[in-house]
Amino acid sequence: MDGLGALVIVPVRELAMQVFEVLNSFTEKMEISLGLIIGGKDVKYEQDRINLMNILICTPGRLLQHIE
Repeated sequence: MDGLGALVIVPVRELAMQVFEVLNSFTEKMEISLGLIIGGKDVKYEQDRINLMNILICTPGRLLQHIE
């Protein structure tokens, strides 16, 4: 749609997953796409999908990997 509108940075992976689940429950009937960017996932897959996300939840380390 309009691209990235919000970036939520949380300190640890477990909290990022919790935030993602809660936001997902609020937005499941809206036309908003959520993304979760955390360590332990495939970086290439994440890179391909970042442009499709409206709200991105991530950890600082993984965000830095994508910025570099």
